[in-house]
Amino acid sequence: MGGVEVGIKNLSKSFGSANIWSDVTLTLPAGEISALLGPSGTGKSVLLKAIIGLLKPEKGSIFIHDTDLVRCSESKLYEIRKLFGVLFQDGALFGSMNIFDNIAFPLREHTRTGESEIKNIVMEKLDLVGLSGAEDKLPGEISGGMKKRAGLARALVLDPEIILVDEPDSGLDPVRTAYLNQLLVDINTQLDATILIVTHHLGTARSGRRSRSRPCWGRSTSPSRPWATGRSTPTSRSPGSAPALRTTSSPPSPSSRRWCRT
Repeated sequence: MGGVEVGIKNLSKSFGSANIWSDVTLTLPAGEISALLGPSGTGKSVLLKAIIGLLKPEKGSIFIHDTDLVRCSESKLYEIRKLFGVLFQDGALFGSMNIFDNIAFPLREHTRTGESEIKNIVMEKLDLVGLSGAEDKLPGEISGGMKKRAGLARALVLDPEIILVDEPDSGLDPVRTAYLNQLLVDINTQLDATILIVTHHLGTARSGRRSRSRPCWGRSTSPSRPWATGRSTPTSRSPGSAPALRTTSSPPSPSSRRWCRT
């Protein structure tokens, strides 16, 4: 398995009169870890949903294998989605299924793989994320960090070429956050998948040390909803408050570009 490049060009999305982001342009290089960094409420998760076709932007393009996901047919989009694995913020596990059945679900739903092979694949992914021995437990019987790892195992079970990770550090203590961050780096090393990590945590964004920095930019029409993709530009603020992020009405100059890579 190897990753594929994802190209996003001039993407804009609004909900009614609320602008989420405008003219976002970036590239996720094949086989690399990318980090989308910004405060809560700036549209990071909305971008993930746009990338996998759950939300349709008003304008712009998302290219994978020369296919524009914004304009392609539903049948083509369905096929392209098979390239993705997604780790949701809360793991999104089925509470009535044990961990084994949660991870096996995509295989049973989308493939004709036999049960013996499914067992081998699931146990391999459980071992990869350090959950061997937990396959019979229900989600309510394991910790938050274990739920995240179980969700990651499920995201990997179809051997995706692109892995989207939404706030992997959400609800985790620093030790478990560091463990999961390193796990993502190790998975990238082993599988060479294209990984996009969405986070508001600078340490998580910096964890993908194999990544190269690349500029990306966008703008928001509302100062209260800045588009942030990497290093923030502090402005004046009161003591103890989070740094504000400067937004632009046009792509910034090379010397002032924010970065979506670490």
